[in-house]
Amino acid sequence: MYCKKCGKKIDNDSKFCKFCGQAQNEKQNLSIEGQSAASADNWEIDNIEKLKFPVYDYPKKLFDFQTNKEVEFVNYRQLETNIQKNLRSSELEKIKDGLSNVLFWGYYRTGYGVVRIDRFREKVTAQQLMAFHNLVVSNNFSPINIKKIGLPEFSGFSFVSKIIMFLNPQKYVILDKKIMQLRDNSNENNPLTNISYRENDSGIRINKNSQFYYYEWCKLCKKIAKEYLNSEYAVDAERGFFKLVEKNQLNYGKKIISKFPKITK
Repeated sequence: MYCKKCGKKIDNDSKFCKFCGQAQNEKQNLSIEGQSAASADNWEIDNIEKLKFPVYDYPKKLFDFQTNKEVEFVNYRQLETNIQKNLRSSELEKIKDGLSNVLFWGYYRTGYGVVRIDRFREKVTAQQLMAFHNLVVSNNFSPINIKKIGLPEFSGFSFVSKIIMFLNPQKYVILDKKIMQLRDNSNENNPLTNISYRENDSGIRINKNSQFYYYEWCKLCKKIAKEYLNSEYAVDAERGFFKLVEKNQLNYGKKIISKFPKITK
């Protein structure tokens, strides 16, 4: 298993992390990374304490634009730290590499990532990168504010939320069309249900409505991650939901969400 704090691999029966000293406990077994997936024939959830997510197996790879080589990481904490370090850098070239890797990672399983990355790196300006840096420094990197910068290839909620998630994966998550499949008209407390969105839309539009309920979705994922995955990272819960959608276990995902009342804080 992996330490819930530093993300390094430790023995499955470890009570404390040998690297950072963080205490581990039995809830760690519910982690979505490095643990066994939920049984395919047991998706019903009668008790939230039995919450299970399938293993998140998206590639842990980025691109080193200095050496022109792919880099594979041991776990997602390391990958997140790498991108975050560049996104929060004061050097424009590193910010450019960080944003490029958001695209590289997001498009890794598609056949058109290279085109998108090349287009971004060719068209992005120093002024846009500096404007992004100023948002990060002032901790004002909301979806609407990032959209206003006009970064090439970052016009929709999917990739703008990826930027925000990598800036702070403990607090923020990704919102894309796949996750929107967990909308539930029978549950008004489901944040996704309240986002103005139609299935035939090309993407999720960034506006005050979608931004508000995106933050509500982040809060819900944070609560689930902390209380039932024993993780301080909201994105760990979102990645679990992502895999449920991939496995077409939408009802199970919606049922998990329905177990939680509306979060007001």
